[in-house]
Amino acid sequence: MIFLLPVFPEMSVLTMFFLYNLLLHFLYPLYRLSALLHPGMREFHISRQNLSQELQRQRRAINKPVYWLHASSVGELDQAGAIARALREEKDVCIAVSVFSSSVRQAPAFADLFFRFPLDFRSTWLGILPELRPAAYVTMTWDVWPNLLYTLKESNIPAFLCSAALGANSRHLIWPYRLFYRRCYSLFRGIGVVDRENFDRFCQLAPGERIRITGDSRYDSILEKLKSGQPPAELQRLRELYPPGGRDRIILASTYKSCEETLFPLLSGLLEKKFSVLIFPHHIGEERLEEIERKIFSATPQAAVSRLSQAKARPDILLVDRLGLLAFAYHGARFCYVGGALHHRVHNTGEPAACGVAVVTGPAIQASPVALALEKQEALWRCQNTADFARRFQILCNDPELARNAGERGRAFIKGNAGSSRQFVKEFL
Repeated sequence: MIFLLPVFPEMSVLTMFFLYNLLLHFLYPLYRLSALLHPGMREFHISRQNLSQELQRQRRAINKPVYWLHASSVGELDQAGAIARALREEKDVCIAVSVFSSSVRQAPAFADLFFRFPLDFRSTWLGILPELRPAAYVTMTWDVWPNLLYTLKESNIPAFLCSAALGANSRHLIWPYRLFYRRCYSLFRGIGVVDRENFDRFCQLAPGERIRITGDSRYDSILEKLKSGQPPAELQRLRELYPPGGRDRIILASTYKSCEETLFPLLSGLLEKKFSVLIFPHHIGEERLEEIERKIFSATPQAAVSRLSQAKARPDILLVDRLGLLAFAYHGARFCYVGGALHHRVHNTGEPAACGVAVVTGPAIQASPVALALEKQEALWRCQNTADFARRFQILCNDPELARNAGERGRAFIKGNAGSSRQFVKEFL
């Protein structure tokens, strides 16, 4: 029972954590069954086997203090990279990185140790922590794993939350979820929030004396990526087709099916105004690319369309079928659309803003402090449907000065918020 039931002082909290662990154990057989039947789940399971032995092997040759940075997905991994760079400016340390999402395909360059985050069973952490022996654990945004946080506290290993942010309507703040999350966030030694609004929100979930406004490390990661990142070789081909100084192209970034259904009816109008359109799908599997091509031909039968890997000359519509190009491709666009916000949550709006490009997106930006801040700066606009997008696109197409000024406001804002990673490290680590 010790692995099933952590000991907490309040009965209500005891009950909640008991139910959390009970749910984990109830779902585990279903997880193992899916790992047998589904290739993606099988890969997930195999990548997390024998973690203790793997960490023991990696840790053996390291005698520096280990700082463990966890990232749930690619965006949080960028934030973790900024913290890693700030840490190394202050200390001679080993950076251990864990990731949860399978979208992270390989270890980042800043990681000395790397592993896949396992399921949140207490027995797992009791096996891993003695091998990893971290000086501190840092996770990003709002990520909590109750059994891990409890085991860290029990082991006297401080846990910190970096670039902490919650949407105004987050369920974390709503009863009865608030009762559960309040106990989870109280297990952090320190929480660095992105702004004053989030300071007030997290004060509902954790003791106020542990919370500091340290900013969002995402700004540092964006600027570092654009300054020092290594773009793929295909970027040169992209720049030959579309020289950066033209301002005669529009980028549709991180598109999903909902984006295409909403925006593709506008393609003909954009081409009539002599703009080129570059489409960067969120997924670039062959089946997905073929689906997008069919939709383009249906919407604009007369347009010249090509994939980047096949383009011989500059097409009207370019379908970019290579990863890693997007952040470096924004320069020179009149404006861009950033996907995700029509059905879930917006993707990275900071990258185009840092490149001086005005941003248009869907309505779901409440969970993105960067997008909300850019909206306040009038560097980003939200649209609800095809008609909304048509009006906004027409304004930006017809008024290049407005688009340019909006992009410059976004660029100035991103640069003005640099340095949050150093502030977090100074405050907590």
